Amino acid sequence: MNKKTRISIISVTILLLFFGLYIYDYHSLAMKGWSLFNDRCNNVNPLYIKTRNQHLYLGSVISGDVKIDSSEKLVAEIKNLSAYASGYLDKENQWLNNQEKYLNRWDFKLLEPEYVKRAGNYQLLMYQAQYNYYKTVSDFFAPFAAGKQEKPSNSDTALKDLDKYAADMQNYRKLYFDAMDTGVNVKDWRKIFAQVPEPNCPEENLI
Repeated sequence: MNKKTRISIISVTILLLFFGLYIYDYHSLAMKGWSLFNDRCNNVNPLYIKTRNQHLYLGSVISGDVKIDSSEKLVAEIKNLSAYASGYLDKENQWLNNQEKYLNRWDFKLLEPEYVKRAGNYQLLMYQAQYNYYKTVSDFFAPFAAGKQEKPSNSDTALKDLDKYAADMQNYRKLYFDAMDTGVNVKDWRKIFAQVPEPNCPEENLI
């Protein structure tokens, strides 16, 4: 075997090694994203659903569509909202931190195509707005849940803040799903190496 042949073999071997490392890391990123999705679906979404439903229920009470026959029962329902929101906000904050770390990984920034980065960033902003919305709701009702009767300190700005965060949620949700639709239609050979198992999550948690 002459020197030129040996150099060619070594070069090809090195290229195959780097390509193998690239594929391994790319698939690992996909699996990390899959893990984050399952974490959200199993640990964040159920608490969010309970919080949202209780918030909607209290909204119906406040609007007069649903009647509660005593102030004690109303306070009890407010305490339920406070408890649900506390659990949800804690898990949501953890998930947001993990998602942000994932999007800021050097290999994510280096290897992932722009359509994946765009969808990931919009998803983060969407859930951040959702967190802000329910943090505002929780802060507003906290004094009532504690048995206080005075006007909440944030009552003057709460409605404006809720309108803003609700608009942010709707806006980023549209941008996120538009980015997802765009990504689905992109022809990209790397998708072969980004395949992951079906979500490990009950259907009722998929929101």
